[in-house]
Amino acid sequence: MNPCCMVTARSTSSRYPGKCFVEIADGLSAIQIVIRRALMSEMDVVLATGEQDADDQLAEIGRAEGVKVFRGNVINKVERWIGAARKWDFDPIIVVDGDDLTFNYDMAKQVLGQIERGSADLYKAPADIDPGFFTYAFTRAGMEKLYGYCNDADQDTDVLTRYVDLAGLVQEEVELADDERGHTVRMTLDYAEDVEFYRQLYTAIPWDAPGKEVVEKALETGIWEVNWARHADHAANQASFNDAIENQ
Repeated sequence: MNPCCMVTARSTSSRYPGKCFVEIADGLSAIQIVIRRALMSEMDVVLATGEQDADDQLAEIGRAEGVKVFRGNVINKVERWIGAARKWDFDPIIVVDGDDLTFNYDMAKQVLGQIERGSADLYKAPADIDPGFFTYAFTRAGMEKLYGYCNDADQDTDVLTRYVDLAGLVQEEVELADDERGHTVRMTLDYAEDVEFYRQLYTAIPWDAPGKEVVEKALETGIWEVNWARHADHAANQASFNDAIENQ
C-alpha cells in the first residue's frame, strides 16, 4: 500500500468564506490544524486545493507545512483527488475535509487494516460517528470508479453521499469503538458558532489531542453546546444537495 491523507480545502465557501484562514489556537489557522492532525496519521499528506488565484494562500500554507500540494478543479473535488492520486500513485486515499479540525488520526491508521482485510471500494463513516472524526477512505480502484461517474469539470461534488451510490461503489462502514460514536458533539467548521466552539475547545485541550480525549473534554466542559444547534442546519444542507442530484 501507498496510503495518503488527502486534505481537501478551498478558500471560497458559500456559508463561511475564508474560514480555513481563521485563527483558532496557538497562532494556528484552521487549515494548519487540519494538516497537522493529518500528518499525525504518519502517512503522506496532500493538500488538494483549487487552481484559482484565491487559493494561492492555501497552496503556500500547504508548502510551508511540508506537505504535497495539488491544485486543480475548484468545483469538482473528485477531479482534484484523482489527479493527485495518479501523480503520486496513492492507494488507498483517506479523504480529510478541510473543515474537520478534530480529524481522528488514530482512526485513519486503523482503517488501513480494515482495507487490507476487505474488498470494498469505499470505507465510510457510519451515520452515528462523532461528526468530524472521519468521512471516507477510498481504494484507488474505487476512486477511479467514482471519477468515471463524476468526470464533468462543471460537476459540483461538494457533497458525495449520493454520488457514491449512483456510481455503484461497493461500500463498507468503518469499524468503530463505542466511544467513537453517538455523542452530541459537532466537530466541523461551517458557521461562526463552529469557530467559537473550536477556540474554546482548543483552549481547554491541546489541538493535537487524540479524538477520544477531545470528545470527553467537549462533553465534560459543556463546550459541545456552543454549536450543536447548527448540526441540524448542516444536515439539512447536505440533504438538499443530495436531493438536487437525485432530481437532475
